[in-house]
Amino acid sequence: MSPSPFPRLFSPFAIGGVALRNRIVCLPHATQLADPPPFGVGERMIAYYRERARGGAGLITYSAMPVFPASGARPSPGKPDAERFRALTEAVHAEGAAIFSQLSHGSGREVPGPPGRRPPVPLAAPSPVACPTGRFDPHVLTRDEIRAYVAATAETARLICDAGFDGLEFHATHAGYLLQQFLSPASNRREDEYGGSLENRMRFVREALEAARDAVGDRIVVGARLSVEEFVPGGLEEEEGVEVAVRLAAGGLVDYLSVDGGTYAHYDTIFPDMATPPGAFVPLAAAVKRALPALPVIASHRINNPAQAEQILADGAADLIGMARALIADPELPRKAAAGEGDRIRRCVACNEGCLRSLMDMIPITCVQNPAAGHEREWGIGTLRSAERARRVLVIGGGPGGLKAATVAAARGHEVTLCERADELGGQVAMQARVASRREIGEIIAHLEIEARHMGVDIRLGCEITADNVGQFDSAVVILATGSRPLKTEFCNLTPDQPALPGVEADWVYTLDEVLNGRQPSGHVLVVDNTSGDYRAPAVAEYLADSGLPVQLVTTMNWVGMDVPKPNQRPLYRRLWSKRIQVMPHRALQEIRRGAVTVTNVFTFEPEEIEPVDSVVFVSGRRSNDELRTLFDDGREVFMIGDCVAPRTIGDAIREGEAVGRAL
Repeated sequence: MSPSPFPRLFSPFAIGGVALRNRIVCLPHATQLADPPPFGVGERMIAYYRERARGGAGLITYSAMPVFPASGARPSPGKPDAERFRALTEAVHAEGAAIFSQLSHGSGREVPGPPGRRPPVPLAAPSPVACPTGRFDPHVLTRDEIRAYVAATAETARLICDAGFDGLEFHATHAGYLLQQFLSPASNRREDEYGGSLENRMRFVREALEAARDAVGDRIVVGARLSVEEFVPGGLEEEEGVEVAVRLAAGGLVDYLSVDGGTYAHYDTIFPDMATPPGAFVPLAAAVKRALPALPVIASHRINNPAQAEQILADGAADLIGMARALIADPELPRKAAAGEGDRIRRCVACNEGCLRSLMDMIPITCVQNPAAGHEREWGIGTLRSAERARRVLVIGGGPGGLKAATVAAARGHEVTLCERADELGGQVAMQARVASRREIGEIIAHLEIEARHMGVDIRLGCEITADNVGQFDSAVVILATGSRPLKTEFCNLTPDQPALPGVEADWVYTLDEVLNGRQPSGHVLVVDNTSGDYRAPAVAEYLADSGLPVQLVTTMNWVGMDVPKPNQRPLYRRLWSKRIQVMPHRALQEIRRGAVTVTNVFTFEPEEIEPVDSVVFVSGRRSNDELRTLFDDGREVFMIGDCVAPRTIGDAIREGEAVGRAL
């Protein structure tokens, strides 16, 4: 057997008395898979965690067992039952992984989810300081209520132990949850023994950890996930965060620490997007490791590459590598890396479109790249079966949907040809990847191409299917993945009396696709976002600003990027401001003239002149490219997927490609 390309990453390790087969930790993350909610452990949830264990992770961390005091500020909606969780822990153990459970004292004053959704119970916090995201005024915990939480901690720790978990992890971290709120000087303004000095701010955490230790003894591991730096004004800073870690370790209260940072006040710190450099919080883990060389430390955040993970271990920055989104995107990352198949890993691109959007919308987890996420029983590891009868399949279109359909069909034994009329694969995704802050999105196409070629798909670039050459393809099955085109003149029809927006057909008016495919505007550029609400308008604005052009961006919506995942909005706006892109919401375009445009306020209908304007770039609706459907009215079986059905998202195209590939 050849040596592992990542010897440190795949060396065994022990936390307390728990042996791990490697250094990869599946970090706790919300899945919204409870059945029935809030604490049901059904087959769907078990399959989700089993998949990450089956893929080769050394440690799985379940998120998160709640602490509900018998009395206090939060009425209990019912308590978890250890018996429910044994099926989960046994399933993970059967795949060779250890499993810990996070233990959470609740979100305190901070509640994620759709804006404006008020919680059904009063939020409890150390002080009357409103949550900066939900802006809910909390109930201030009394001493008796704190003692009730401490007592409930012991009860929950026993439940975790009885359920067969190998360890428990205190949730004192990134989301600004209740324990972290007591630790933080930004949220803890108390003047009693639970506030003020660091020793006092740590008191609740200490008492809870001591209660857990007393309850479980040495039967299971006890650790904590800790925000070492909050990145908010007046919050916990690195020096004091490291001191918290040192004091917890000195008291023998923790067997390990999982190092994190940030709060919900700045989503981008806890869920960094693709514009954030990989390994964002590794320096925090390294600081804790330097202070506590004998204590096992887990590093995390934007680690999706086994070579990167190996280097972190080689540098001594941590003992273990924590991954969440990386293992949502590809549960088999550990197995592939260990087998020397690193090039086949489906790397998380930190788009936050599936995993985090699901969390914010309180719906079951998914992933743009991995349609099996949350659907492991149907589409997970080992579910793809060979076709009963091999057929010739023609896929038209080399975007994400077409590539996925081709790959899955070929993996099932079909003979697949993929024709793409352009000279490169990727469609709109390839266009997006030309924007510096969106470059990593191109990894989606890179992975799909590798997999398609690995499965033997015959990929033909510069191959346009027309009425003249369609007879050359005798495939019994045709999959149309021909995408969509941008609207300009068609979209700008105003009224029957004014069929088109004045000036829209000028040669200095462009579409998004034209610009990202190389047609360069000049002078002062106005980007017009009529309907997208997503990345497209701000991305092309950035692209033009990066080329040195002055850019203004108008939108009919309340703000630019309304549909961009919430964790990604803050860094997006930082980039817009830093590049001096002027953003103007609530404006609808009315007339285009050389040198100026007229817009109206969507609420008051008052006109406004914007000048100077030398070029206009439209980011508006799209129309399906479905014209080729008529070429195959000859008895062949035809499927349509992705934007050629209706313009939608990357995730929709990939999911439909998977479904069609499995259905053949």
